[in-house]
Amino acid sequence: MQKDDAVRSIAYSIWEEEGRPEGRALDHWLKAEAQWNEEREFEEHLAKDVEGCALCT
Repeated sequence: MQKDDAVRSIAYSIWEEEGRPEGRALDHWLKAEAQWNEEREFEEHLAKDVEGCALCT
């Protein structure tokens, strides 16, 4: 899945979870983008299998 598609899906989920408020599209998009970026960084970190890291073992 492409980044924009994934972010759009996450943003939609956030919008639904918050009761589908109007006028918050940008806020939901930015939250979703931050979440997507954090997930990618975590996946990249795990892929490195850093020795001594509690998350990697």
